[in-house]
Amino acid sequence: MVLNAPVPHALPTVISLKQTFLESQTRLLSLNLAPTRRWRADNAAAVEPLPVAAIDDALLGLTQILQQHARRIYPPQSTRLIAEQIDKLYQTENETTTWDSGELIATNADLSDEKSIASLPPTWPVTKDLDALPMEAKRYADHVSVLNALVARRAQVHERIEQLCRLEKAIRPYRISDNGLGLQENVVTRGGEVERELERMRMLLVRVSGRIASLPTPNSEGKKGTHSIAGAEEDKIQQLLREF
Repeated sequence: MVLNAPVPHALPTVISLKQTFLESQTRLLSLNLAPTRRWRADNAAAVEPLPVAAIDDALLGLTQILQQHARRIYPPQSTRLIAEQIDKLYQTENETTTWDSGELIATNADLSDEKSIASLPPTWPVTKDLDALPMEAKRYADHVSVLNALVARRAQVHERIEQLCRLEKAIRPYRISDNGLGLQENVVTRGGEVERELERMRMLLVRVSGRIASLPTPNSEGKKGTHSIAGAEEDKIQQLLREF
């Protein structure tokens, strides 16, 4: 019985994270509006306070207008497009902008990329921050160490995958196909084709040995026949073939 292995969840992409952030921000524009408690207290203490019912009706109408506006202006497709455009702008800036060695890392650097991780210094490069923010500097060094370890582990995994792919390609001809055909059947196994063929050969050898033993042999006096020795051997072979 083969158990299905659990499928790992896919990691979120940079674009999906940007899209989620944009959706969370645009969702704020469609929230229900309500005055603060302080404003309500000041309104209640006023000489001519505004009617509470009128305030609630006005806020309800404004909320509905904002929600309709958010649905029209910020649909999921538009948010996705904006996220892709922002990501493209960051990539373009990364390709065209050069930064000196004094800068730690570009703001748009991909920390899943091996080159970006390799460019990180092992310790915090700003000396004055080492004394002012020792915990943050230590946390940075720990994170860089973890990233480098993960890069090395990923390289080992990729090498292992390539090795297994080469092995799978090498043994592919020996795999039994769906219709039962394949070179795997030629391997010597109990009850396999090789064993059955050897059994047939053994039975055939017994029959041939019996036939050869039943052939006439020269008499004990050693009389020579009319045929030579080569002719006698040929006659034996012909007789054996006729009996089969």
